[in-house]
Amino acid sequence: MRTCRHPSPVSWIGSALIAVALAGCAAGSPSSSPSPQSAGEGRGVTSGSTTSSASASSVGSESTTPSASAAPSGSASSLFVMSGQRLMLERLDGTDARAAAPKIEQASTGRLIYGDWSPDGTQLLFTEIPEPPATAPPRNSMWIVEVETGRTVRHIACASECHGLAFGAWSPDGKRIAYSVLGRDPRSGTPTGFSIAVIDLATGSRRTVLEADDRVQVAFPRWSPDGSQLVLQSARYREGASSPNDLVRSTVVVISSDGSKDQTPTEISKGLNAAKPDWGWRNNQIVFSTNDPDYPSSTSAVTALFTVAPDGTGLREVKSFPEPQVALTPSWSPRGPMVFTHCAIVGACYAAQIDADGSNLQTPQKADGAWPRERPTASR
Repeated sequence: MRTCRHPSPVSWIGSALIAVALAGCAAGSPSSSPSPQSAGEGRGVTSGSTTSSASASSVGSESTTPSASAAPSGSASSLFVMSGQRLMLERLDGTDARAAAPKIEQASTGRLIYGDWSPDGTQLLFTEIPEPPATAPPRNSMWIVEVETGRTVRHIACASECHGLAFGAWSPDGKRIAYSVLGRDPRSGTPTGFSIAVIDLATGSRRTVLEADDRVQVAFPRWSPDGSQLVLQSARYREGASSPNDLVRSTVVVISSDGSKDQTPTEISKGLNAAKPDWGWRNNQIVFSTNDPDYPSSTSAVTALFTVAPDGTGLREVKSFPEPQVALTPSWSPRGPMVFTHCAIVGACYAAQIDADGSNLQTPQKADGAWPRERPTASR
């Protein structure tokens, strides 16, 4: 199985945050030109602005190799956001496809990825990642746009001590966003460690709720149904890490959403090499994948989907996917099943779905890309 090739500056783990953002390697990446990014956090951008972040004012089948099948039952009218060559909105059958944020995409020299819906389904949050410089990760930032009009609602960019932020997740009440931060040394400009932060959208205030040591990458936070906790991925690397193969292990952990930055995360993945979780707001269950190609295991390349209760009990394998298949980036659908990225081989990846008990696997192979998230109607 192919693994991603990441840049190797002094702080490789910092660069890994950017590399794994690019749709889990599987969706590929377009060529683009380098661009500096703006500073400042939580300040608005004029409605309908076409200014990029570089210049914006800152503020089921059970077969071993499933073949293409019909669109999953109940999903024909569901709209998904997908991260592929572009950030797209489309149905699982591939119809009604359109750019999710055409104005920002047109002005940006980078790439838009990792979309998340507001709880009412009217707005979209995503990360913009420019082409990285030769020696450091890019100054990535986040945007919020209205889904139907494309109007820019907000630009959330780094403050001076931040080198990049990404992987935003909306709280259940729509008032806060949790995200991953890559720190920056203000004197040297080099990346430092990772943290998880929460921004209050009304006030713009930011609070760090978890700070990791320099060999740990924390990313992909997702909220509990009551907003009191976050589930996220915590990946530990060997000293002097210079490639994905220097991973010790990736785990799924739970933290308090208002805890102190030195709080101790609770692991719930029970020793598995786990990645990219999601927390179901209807069923209060957490889903994650194992042996993600961006976080390669030294013992197995077989990917699988697992569910677990927030306290770590009831760990259950939903389904495993033997090579050359890959299953990754699962999330819960408002309809009940889970949707995820399924690759028949690495590089040929589409949105798929499966029921929580492992039945009704559907791989229509129509909506290409990664990170599928289904539009909520009232609550997720």
